[in-house]
Amino acid sequence: MRTKTKVVYLTLIGLLGAATAAGASGLSAKVTGILRGDMKVTVDGQAVSMQPVVINGQVYLPARAEAEALGYTLNYDGANRSISMDKQEEETTVAAPESYLHQTGVIVNVAEASSGSCKVEVLGKGDNSWVVLNVDKDTAILNSDGTTSVATDLQAGMSITAEYGPVMTRSYPGQSHAASITVSGQTLFREDVIHSVEHTADGWVVKFGATKDGTFTPELTVTSGKETSVLTREGQPVNWEDIQAGDKAGVYYGPGYTGSQTPASPLYYMVLLSGEETLNSTAQTADPIKAFPDADPAK
Repeated sequence: MRTKTKVVYLTLIGLLGAATAAGASGLSAKVTGILRGDMKVTVDGQAVSMQPVVINGQVYLPARAEAEALGYTLNYDGANRSISMDKQEEETTVAAPESYLHQTGVIVNVAEASSGSCKVEVLGKGDNSWVVLNVDKDTAILNSDGTTSVATDLQAGMSITAEYGPVMTRSYPGQSHAASITVSGQTLFREDVIHSVEHTADGWVVKFGATKDGTFTPELTVTSGKETSVLTREGQPVNWEDIQAGDKAGVYYGPGYTGSQTPASPLYYMVLLSGEETLNSTAQTADPIKAFPDADPAK
């Protein structure tokens, strides 16, 4: 961002000589000054070559040199007998798009912050498999239909692609500011104990349901594909061969169903859980955001 702010106007009175004129109420008077080459002038601790002039006990510096040393430009308007000092143009440093980190995944938790901002926990794949993104008014949020959203519109279960960083905290998971988020869709979610997992010609098939009087009633079948990721709660990849019936998992799937004989929904992300850990529950989620309250994205 470029800024140019007019700061001050000075009446040109020609004080920068051994003999100069000082104006008051439109009148001028001759004054005598002493050039003090023995006085050292520094700006921000750095010595500069300006030599001050002392007039009646007051110290004066050359206007143009002083302005430039303080980050201003000096312009002389002879017609109006005035000097203007303007703030020099400054470039605000913004991370270049090519320096951003990238994440494709699913939102597993959203925690409200202040002033319409929020912290979004994402599991998936990319530069980091598990990350907490700080989303605020400076984050560009784009929906799949081309419309835009704000931070408070984000929900658990959304599939997203995010650009963030490159600065991250040293916490685990790392936290960073989200530059942009693209929402590709809303998945369905179920957290349950796996009844069975089977490798078929179409991929891995995972079934959930209820068993009553020794009879299993399937309630949800999800099938893996090239887009499927299986992760731990901390974002570590899991091999399908290591998944067993009886494991507790949270699955993000659908919302569409395949046309197979036994309807099944495509599986996008499966998170293996341990103990009583849960996902997508404000009351029960093991919240990594709260675990690192002092995390500073600037570190």
